[in-house]
Amino acid sequence: MSSDLVTPALETWVGQLIDLTGRNQLLYYRTLKRGTLELTDARPEPLAALLAGRRVRLRRLVGDDDPDATADAVRRARTVHTRAIEWYEERGVEALLLAAGMAGWTSSTSSATPNAPVLLRPLELRAVGAAEADFDLRLIGDWQLNATFVHLLAEEFRVTVDPDALLDPALDDDGQLAPGALPRVFEALVAAAPQVPQLRVTPGVVVGTFGYTKLPMVQDLERAADRLAGHEVIAAIAGDQPARAALGARRVAATDLAGADRVPPEQEHLILDADHSQHAVIDAVLAGESLVVQGPPGTGKSQTIANLIAALAADGRRVLFVAEKRAAIDAVTKRLHAVGLGELVMDLHGGSTSRRELAADLARTLEGFAAAPAPDQRELHERLASTRRHLDDHAAALHELREAWGGSVWQLRERLLELPDAARTDHRFVDAALEELDADTARTVGVRLEEFAALARPLLEGRSPWAGAVVHDDVEARRILEVVTQLGAVRAPAAEQALAPVPGALGVPAPPDLAGWQQLLAELEAVAASLAVVDATLFDQDLDALAAALEPAGRSAGARLGARL
Repeated sequence: MSSDLVTPALETWVGQLIDLTGRNQLLYYRTLKRGTLELTDARPEPLAALLAGRRVRLRRLVGDDDPDATADAVRRARTVHTRAIEWYEERGVEALLLAAGMAGWTSSTSSATPNAPVLLRPLELRAVGAAEADFDLRLIGDWQLNATFVHLLAEEFRVTVDPDALLDPALDDDGQLAPGALPRVFEALVAAAPQVPQLRVTPGVVVGTFGYTKLPMVQDLERAADRLAGHEVIAAIAGDQPARAALGARRVAATDLAGADRVPPEQEHLILDADHSQHAVIDAVLAGESLVVQGPPGTGKSQTIANLIAALAADGRRVLFVAEKRAAIDAVTKRLHAVGLGELVMDLHGGSTSRRELAADLARTLEGFAAAPAPDQRELHERLASTRRHLDDHAAALHELREAWGGSVWQLRERLLELPDAARTDHRFVDAALEELDADTARTVGVRLEEFAALARPLLEGRSPWAGAVVHDDVEARRILEVVTQLGAVRAPAAEQALAPVPGALGVPAPPDLAGWQQLLAELEAVAASLAVVDATLFDQDLDALAAALEPAGRSAGARLGARL
């Protein structure tokens, strides 16, 4: 790997990350129309209380002597508050800061007037009431020397300033500025940088949003230049061809999508679901590969990152997860918290506001890990291994080539899905039937299915007496077949033989079909019913005379009976 390529690349990256021009508010501060809140002329006692870390009301700071000035301060505070929320929601950065002291010097690199805030401290600005007619201000976190200003001193004037050496003497045990400490800090800064032309610090207090989140990256690049020059990935990004070739030779792991099925359960530490492609990414990273994962929204990138963090942590690795947007950080940390691994995370995306808070978070995390019992997961691992074997066998059976079908079960299902709805069936073949289905049996079944289709055509076209009949299952179908067979083979021939003499005995034509027989039998049943209540000698009388004596309905019925007899 060649440092000749990495060194100029690092200089380019540093130049892209930091802005030392007049556009940078941390070097060339200027009062904005609405986006800054000046407190330099605030009332001394409330301002001293604010700088000492106590909560102070804005109207108490600016006073009520000038209603217009008070209203302007409230409007400015409202704008600064809104911008601070936007910074946090979009980038996850606490950019709301109070600046104390303004440094000026003679610059030969910019036409803008240097005016750099010297001390910075995170500020809490809380609206009072829904109308935001007033605000509470309270300093949080630690005092910091403007790191961008310190970087400029080193770059342009070769001046090295130790922030701790300047600040520590000015702070009490609680991290608050001691009374009268600000002038001493400003004097020490000027004394530490005699090379800076006409360096001076004027008192001043201002509230605004200051973004300097890229400066730590600049400092890391500068401090670790030698290590970065020897790093394979950094060298490859810088254009080193041997490094790129070495990285490319390790890309095999990412293409082994079946590798997930061979990882022993005790060595797998996924906390969320993962498909083969996501599992392959995790295995590649665990194997030491450097890679880029790309996918549209909703494809599981955040879930894969959460799995990666858990797997790497279980392997004893340290993980640094960075993102430009706060939403990306939240998408991963929420998943870790949801499965009880929230203590894995030390969230530094917005920058820690206090060293004490950072130390306390670290202590809680270490105590939680020390108290956590080792889980017994043998049963879970055995169940996972058994389920995996079952799924692997099922997948293999789906894709196994079946000679009788000319394809696999998977391919056969594809063909079935291509059929129109009318040609599909809900019938399912059980395992035993499929095992017996060889080429000869498949051909026989095909012939019989064609015969069945031909026989079923009248039924499908509504020309069969069975059209519209509902048969629920094969048991009911067999019972219907038995009844129909009994009727056709036994009862119908016996009935036909018994009824054959009846038409001749009555002197009537033989019925041509079943409906005619039903009508004849119904009339005979009616005659039998009449004889049961009327003496048979009645029929020896003059039927016309008897009919004349009856009502019209009776005459009509008698005439019909006489015609039949």
